Amino acid sequence: MGFIGLMIGGVAALAIGLVTALMFGAKKDANATSIDTSGFMNAKVKKNEDLTSLVNGEVFDLTTVNDKVFASLQLGDGVGLKSTDGKVYAPFDGIVRVAYLTGHAVGIVNDEGVEVLIHIGIDTVELNGKGFTSHVSQGMKVKRGDLMVEYDQAAIQKAGYDDTVMMVVTNTGNFESIVPSNFGPVTTKTAVMLAHREPAAAPAKA
Repeated sequence: MGFIGLMIGGVAALAIGLVTALMFGAKKDANATSIDTSGFMNAKVKKNEDLTSLVNGEVFDLTTVNDKVFASLQLGDGVGLKSTDGKVYAPFDGIVRVAYLTGHAVGIVNDEGVEVLIHIGIDTVELNGKGFTSHVSQGMKVKRGDLMVEYDQAAIQKAGYDDTVMMVVTNTGNFESIVPSNFGPVTTKTAVMLAHREPAAAPAKA
């Protein structure tokens, strides 16, 4: 009976731990070195997908951003962006799988299996949400072009932080290639990346 009780207790502890992780794990604050993307669906890629710009502003090569984790593509291929109005929009129709309480990072996935991490600024988790207004929560459905986060660029820069926005396809390995399709000035209607099941040509830099 003692052994059976021990087994029941162990199963119960495991179940409680799992539920707690699912409820709170994806919402914890983190720097780029410990971003948790385990909340994504890891769905099988079904077809090619265009991703539109997160911002009205400028898109550039991710390898040039001032963050070693993103620049080295450790989290996946993507692009860097600079906003002209401090607003971040959804790059496709999808579901929010990761929503940090600080508002500095959001993870979304769509029905085609594209998983995208959006990280606003470098080390901005240290601001503890100051200057960020999130319009999304975990589990929310979003449409391409929906406003997800607003951030005070002037306040972030005044505090000494880089306000570059990073957009990364975290399941890059599921694709033949993740190719930037535009560099330079863009709007939220501009396609800036192609998640491709077949090899695709790189864009000409502006």
